[in-house]
Amino acid sequence: MLALFGLALPLWFIGTVFSDRKKKNWNWINKDSRSMYVDAMKTVASSSAIAASLVSAVMSTSSGQRPGGVVLAAKWAVVYLVASIVASVCTVFALSRGYDRARSKLPETEEFKRAMAAGVEIDWAQGKLTEFELACILFFAYIALSGFLVGFILLARMIFLA
Repeated sequence: MLALFGLALPLWFIGTVFSDRKKKNWNWINKDSRSMYVDAMKTVASSSAIAASLVSAVMSTSSGQRPGGVVLAAKWAVVYLVASIVASVCTVFALSRGYDRARSKLPETEEFKRAMAAGVEIDWAQGKLTEFELACILFFAYIALSGFLVGFILLARMIFLA
């Protein structure tokens, strides 16, 4: 039941970002927001890597019989945590590449043209992501976040099975 929560919460979060992208201009990216999300994904990747390596080390080196549920939970936890690591790295790459592409397309946007015509100073460290770029970033972010949450939920479950 908790594993469903670990899948549903990131889906709700990612879904609200995608559904509100036009109303709240969440398809725009700037240097600060990119750095914030990259740091968050690096934290998810690091935490997942530490947890997966600790579980793998403990399960492979300790002797003794364990209940089947503990072994199964540990295996699936490591699978989810490794998926989280891979997806976090993909999210960082997609964010970085999307930011570079969005920034390079800034002069082509209608917002930029209106601001230039009005004589408004422009922040060049921003840009508008395409629907596909935003969808790719959010797809990998969902896998990273849900893998992280489900992996840790399975680790917590192991304690109650032991």
